[in-house]
Amino acid sequence: MVDLVQAFIASIPYLLAAVAVFVGAWVSLRLVRHLFAKLRERKFVPEVLNALELVSKYAIMVAAAALFILEVAIAFGYSDILLELVGGWFTANLGRMLFVVVALVSVWIIVRFLAVFFEDLKKRTRFQPQVIDLAAVAIRYFVYAIVGVLVIMTVLTMMGIPAIGESLMTIFAVLLGLVVSFAATSTIGNAIAGFILMSWRPFTEGNRVEIGGGTYGDVTDFEVLFTKVRTTNNELVSVPNLLVLGNKIVNYSGLGKCIVHQEVSVEYHHDRRLVEDLLLRAVSMTDGLLQEPKPFVLMKKLGDFGAFYEVKAYTDRPNTLVLTYSDLMKNIVDVFNQAGIDLLSPQYFVGRIVRGEGQSFPGARGSVETPANR
Repeated sequence: MVDLVQAFIASIPYLLAAVAVFVGAWVSLRLVRHLFAKLRERKFVPEVLNALELVSKYAIMVAAAALFILEVAIAFGYSDILLELVGGWFTANLGRMLFVVVALVSVWIIVRFLAVFFEDLKKRTRFQPQVIDLAAVAIRYFVYAIVGVLVIMTVLTMMGIPAIGESLMTIFAVLLGLVVSFAATSTIGNAIAGFILMSWRPFTEGNRVEIGGGTYGDVTDFEVLFTKVRTTNNELVSVPNLLVLGNKIVNYSGLGKCIVHQEVSVEYHHDRRLVEDLLLRAVSMTDGLLQEPKPFVLMKKLGDFGAFYEVKAYTDRPNTLVLTYSDLMKNIVDVFNQAGIDLLSPQYFVGRIVRGEGQSFPGARGSVETPANR
C-alpha cells in the first residue's frame, strides 16, 4: 500500500505535465487562430494562409497528443516500453514521414505555380477567363486527389495496415476509369462542348442568335453544360452545348449590323424601276432600318408568271428583328396596294390554274389574277 502511495506521489508531476500539455495545446491553437486572423487583415494570399493555418493546427494537435501520451506513460512506469516502441516505429518509418512532408510541400509549390501560370495565361491567350479558371480548378483538384491518395496510402502503411491503402488505390483507379469512360456521355460531352464554345466565343450574353437547330432569341446565360436563350415568345430555353456545337450557329449581333431582306414577286408588265422605288419607299417607312449603308434591291430571278425582287437594308437593332420584319412587310403591302400593284404568289397561282379557277384571290404575298381573267 505504501509503495502504491509513493508511486502515485511520484507520478503527480508527470500527470500535471500532461495536463499542462493539454492546456498549452489549447492556448496554442487559440493563438494560431488569432495570428492568422491578423494576417488575413493584411491581405496576404488566402490560399497560402489557409494551408499554413491547417498545417500549424494539426502539427500542434499531433505534438500535444504525443507529449500527453508520453507523460502519462512515464507517470505509470511504462516510459521504457513506450520509448522503445516509438523509437523503433520512427526508425522504420522515417523515410515514409519524409515522403509525406515532401509531398505536402510539393503540392503547395505546384498549386502556387499553377495559379501563377494560369494568371499569366489569361494575359497571353484569347481564351475566355472563365475557361482558364475552370481548367485551373480541374487541374488543381486532380493534383490534390493524386497526392492525397499517395499520402493516405503512406500513412496507412505507417500504421501497419497497408492492405487498406492498396484497396484505396484500387478504388481510386476504378473511379478514374469511370470518369474517363463517362467522357462519351452527354453530360461530359456537354461540358467539353461548353469549353470549346467558351474558347471559340461565337456569341456572348445579349446576342440575338439562332442555335441548336432552330432556337431563336437572345442569349441570357452561357454555362458549362447549357446555353440559355430567351425566345421572342418570352420563353427561357436551355439548349445543351453539345447540340449548340453540332448545329449551325447564326449570330445576328456578331457584326453590329445585319441585313433585313424581303422577297416579293410582281407581274412582268409592271415597270421595274417603279417596283424598286416602292420597295425602297417601304424601307424608308420602316423604323429600325438604316439609310446608311444604303438599302438596295436585287432582281432574284425571272419566274413563269412574274419577276422576283429582293430588297435588302441594314439594321443596328438585331434584337428586334421580328418586329422589324413585320413592319417592313406591312409597309410593302401598303405601298404596293396604294400603287395598284398586286404581289404575286406563284404557289397559289399554279394551284388555281390546276383547279380551273380564274378570279382574283388573296395569296401569301397579295392577290393574284390568272391569265384568263386578265
